[in-house]
Amino acid sequence: MSTVEGVSHMCGHDGHTAVLLAAAKWLSENRDRVCHNLLFIFQSSEEDLPSGARILVEQGVMEGVDAVFGLHLYQPLEKGKIGIAHGPLMSTADDFTITIHGKGGHGSMPHEAVDPTYIASHVIQALQAYLVDKWTPRNRPSFPLAI
Repeated sequence: MSTVEGVSHMCGHDGHTAVLLAAAKWLSENRDRVCHNLLFIFQSSEEDLPSGARILVEQGVMEGVDAVFGLHLYQPLEKGKIGIAHGPLMSTADDFTITIHGKGGHGSMPHEAVDPTYIASHVIQALQAYLVDKWTPRNRPSFPLAI
């Protein structure tokens, strides 16, 4: 909750930032209990491409880093519980392009035309049906999907 009434974004990023700041504060106040150098990274724009992670790597932030521990708030997990998983857990954002070529025609001879808008509507429906039916964050498609 915000300490200023009416001023709050309250998304998962706020929670992630608060958790990392709290961990950094506690660890900096208890340096005698920590025997390693720690680097706290706030990854920005994880929804965009190129992602915040790629930009951090390109800027050299990960040089000399031996291990990375990530955190993500997960609504389905009961409050007060911690979940641990190996491998992918959450989904990702990716960009893709599909080009559909049509063929113009005359209204009196629609059978000689190829309507790209009509075809695109079928592609969109088919992809949505597949994703809803088959794709979860833990069960990704076995083929590269570039939409």
